[in-house]
Amino acid sequence: MDRRTLLLSTASVASVGALGGSFLVDSAGAQTATASGDMLPVSQSNQYMGAPVTLAKAPNGAIVNKRLLDGVEKVAWLKPTIEQPVEGVWVLGGYGLAPMSIIDTDEGLIVFDTGDTKHDGELFLAAIRSFSDKPVKAIIYGHSHTCFGAGVLAEGNENVMVIGHPGLNAVVEKNLQGGGAPAYFPEIGPYLTARALIQFNNYMPSEGPDAWGAPLLLSLGDMAFLPVNAPVQDGQEMTVLGVRMQFFTKYGSDDKVHTTVWLPDRKIVFSTLLWAPRKIPAAFPDRIESGVSDVGIGGIGYGPNGVF
Repeated sequence: MDRRTLLLSTASVASVGALGGSFLVDSAGAQTATASGDMLPVSQSNQYMGAPVTLAKAPNGAIVNKRLLDGVEKVAWLKPTIEQPVEGVWVLGGYGLAPMSIIDTDEGLIVFDTGDTKHDGELFLAAIRSFSDKPVKAIIYGHSHTCFGAGVLAEGNENVMVIGHPGLNAVVEKNLQGGGAPAYFPEIGPYLTARALIQFNNYMPSEGPDAWGAPLLLSLGDMAFLPVNAPVQDGQEMTVLGVRMQFFTKYGSDDKVHTTVWLPDRKIVFSTLLWAPRKIPAAFPDRIESGVSDVGIGGIGYGPNGVF
């Protein structure tokens, strides 16, 4: 029996503890419906069950599913990129695992997210200095995993305002007690580190047929965390460096201390509910703005009401 046959036969048996029994699924006979309503065997329609896949070569030589190459630039930055979708707002993508956004004001810069490590912060600061020499006066944490470059961005300013979820400091403190990747239970930190490095392609070559198809590389190294000193509540409004903002902290994703920022005067939203992609179409909650059909992910996006 080859490896694939073994995996299929193993996966076909499922225990149903709640029912007090088990059942056997015939994976070879399983079927799925096509767009036209025709039924096809799973082995012909599901690429994870043996269906044919069209392969293509990426610019770095990686051999990947052609569908990935057809759509990857719509949702990810393949190289360090600075975008300015509207006046006074920049999005920095491709410098780290998650992007950063910058808001320009007369008093200085407001930064949304700061990178996963001190090194990310250094890369972001160098990029910022390519278009602005203003100091960073306010930092907003959208996600507890992307708050570790803040100390670099502050450039020694001990009075920088750091805005975030009221529970973020405690979560970061607990996570940093782990022996590796952030872990609520410190003992599993090393295990999570290994999993994270696999998940984000760190063990894959950067060129050649076995290279990654999208550069989602997790950086490792020292942290430069600055604690939140201006916690915000769900629905709270505040003017930051002359910019009116509303904060939403009720919902999260893989992070339960998430903060989304809404600029009502400019109809712009900053969010890292999904932290890696560039932009993804979705229905945005009515509590932010009715009628918006796209969500800005990891920075800002574009919708019928303008840039948000």
